[in-house]
Amino acid sequence: MPKSRKLSKVEINYIKEHVDIPLESLLEQLPDVDKGEVSALLTHLKTKTTSSTVPASNVNNASDFNAGNLMGKRDGMSVMTPAASELADARRTVRVTSNKNFATQNSDKIHTIRKN
Repeated sequence: MPKSRKLSKVEINYIKEHVDIPLESLLEQLPDVDKGEVSALLTHLKTKTTSSTVPASNVNNASDFNAGNLMGKRDGMSVMTPAASELADARRTVRVTSNKNFATQNSDKIHTIRKN
């Protein structure tokens, strides 16, 4: 039996794309590869993919997921990222005025936007 070798970058990428394949069939497709290294990589990839999923209860929790957490911060400055802007726009409440008060509220305005 030949000596087992370490995984190449191509083989690591192949395993990353085929995480759902069982260990035995991966070892058949990759000859002379160390079984312990392949199994360690598979367990790492499987735990990485399962831990990155967010439960639905956390997504709807407004206190943990706000635009302030998505701002880019560095050296005392903060910049609004596109993700923070989209989240702020999605959470913004739209104020609708009633037709009775429209004329009185906008009598001193030059430009008014009217709905048809």
